[in-house]
Amino acid sequence: MKQLTDNELSHVADCFSVMQYEDKETIIKQGDEGDTFYIIEEGRVTIHKDGNEKPISTLSVGGYFGEQALLKKEVRGASVCAKGLVRCLVLSKGDFETIFGKMADLMKRVHTQRLRDEEKRKEAVNETYELRSIQASQLKVMGVIGQGAFGLVSLAKTKGSDPVPYALKQLQKKRLLVTKQTANVVREKEIMQMLIHPHILRLTGTFSDEHSLYFVLEYLQGGDVFGRLCKMGGRFDMKTSRVYAACVTDSFA
Repeated sequence: MKQLTDNELSHVADCFSVMQYEDKETIIKQGDEGDTFYIIEEGRVTIHKDGNEKPISTLSVGGYFGEQALLKKEVRGASVCAKGLVRCLVLSKGDFETIFGKMADLMKRVHTQRLRDEEKRKEAVNETYELRSIQASQLKVMGVIGQGAFGLVSLAKTKGSDPVPYALKQLQKKRLLVTKQTANVVREKEIMQMLIHPHILRLTGTFSDEHSLYFVLEYLQGGDVFGRLCKMGGRFDMKTSRVYAACVTDSFA
């Protein structure tokens, strides 16, 4: 918008109309002919491709969409759905070509960056790391440090002159079968192999014996957040709350 003159900006304001969309309403549909351009004035939208319910991107206030079908005179390359109540400024195809023709190169760069971000997200989803091959004979259990719903969590160290500490999570096979949690345990392992982040507990390896499954986890001292919350009287101060909130937000990002 900074590239437009005052007269052009005034013309833009006159040309835009306002449209409102309900939660989950489809604003544009992949494959349809493009005849409108949208700028989000309020709310957020999700972008989907090929009927996939999982969005490839999310746009919020100030974001725009629908320009590629107009610039390239092609059908819509993706579907856009409202996420909550959404209000958009809408521009017709003719007015779009008149106003934004000079900004085609800028919009092309933004679109190229969106495609790059999409590829990065795909790579991140498919990225896993190799687990270490660890056997029970390589570990020395030092003692119990916690208890979960399906077994114990112990402190274990590798044997040798330079021992490495791990948290050894034990899951009883019989209890997993009785509670029908076997599929969830497999899913847990697969998900943990994709969680590569300094704020997220890292899975190092797995093994099993006749009675139990074992997760060999990064050993993090200090206990869990709930335990710390209890020690602080059930309420964190503002500084601590901000630190935890920032760590969680960064992990999801």
